[in-house]
Amino acid sequence: MKKKIKRIIKQCLSIGRDSINFAAFLVEMIFKNKLHNSFSRRYSGKVAILANGPSLKEVLPKLQMDKFSDTDFIVLNFFGMEAVFTRIKPKHYCLADPMFFHPNHKQKEVRNLFSVLNRNVDWDMNIYTPIGSVDDFKVFSALSNPHIRLVSLNTITYKGFECLRHFFYKHGLSMPLAQTVANMVIYVGTNSGYQQIGLYGVDHTFFDSMCVDGNNRLCNKKTYFYDNGEVLLKPILKSDNFQIWMVGDYVTAIGRMFLAFIYGLLSFEGDDQKTLDFAVAASCLKHTVKGDYNQVSKEEVLALMMGDASGRVKR
Repeated sequence: MKKKIKRIIKQCLSIGRDSINFAAFLVEMIFKNKLHNSFSRRYSGKVAILANGPSLKEVLPKLQMDKFSDTDFIVLNFFGMEAVFTRIKPKHYCLADPMFFHPNHKQKEVRNLFSVLNRNVDWDMNIYTPIGSVDDFKVFSALSNPHIRLVSLNTITYKGFECLRHFFYKHGLSMPLAQTVANMVIYVGTNSGYQQIGLYGVDHTFFDSMCVDGNNRLCNKKTYFYDNGEVLLKPILKSDNFQIWMVGDYVTAIGRMFLAFIYGLLSFEGDDQKTLDFAVAASCLKHTVKGDYNQVSKEEVLALMMGDASGRVKR
């Protein structure tokens, strides 16, 4: 009897938590004016996603063969600099990295890409960007090509009842976290109406060469299809300040994430997604605190899970 009551209480708490999260999601969506469906234009047939992985090098010479004669293409990042770009005339182009929206250390390469798109695209093509970056992209890219249509994606993270997640994804009102642009590309492909989607160059090689060099720096080899010659081992840079990852930082972050994951298993029994979200949020907050001890509260971690990424100190 006690077990049954405990189970009912947990179910009620879960429903209450999902209700609060869902209400917060709807409020955010309304107040941020993210009620439009990004996929008003529908397509059919086959589409090939061409990502940046080294395996794409084997596919590039075959893109103009009969196998791809009735296939649309989705490309990303610097693919526009490839000679085959103007021959296959992709209908979709995805950009998610902040370097395409603001001045940065690769500004020269980015400017060259925008120049190529402005000059060479003589077919109808959609460029997809996160909705929060669309205004910055318009200014930074200065694209004026009438063949290019800019499509903003609702990148708001869904929170709430799991049974409703697919509805909001399908109607372009939310999307999975784009930790990598490949996630965005696959989301665009599945939501554009295509019946068949082929993945090319979607490789998982980030951890293959990860190691620590003689200076205690965390390093790896980033390999892409456009690499020429030997790829050198380079230090991994932090995405927020471009400082070099030291192995101590990495080990500390992973350790705190593991401890938070264990706490999540005990606190969110049966809810694997919330357990993982809690661990990731706790690890992120650890990077704001010096030393080995994670001096943040459970409430601060939960606030970040709920989408409060303001970074403001609350004491």
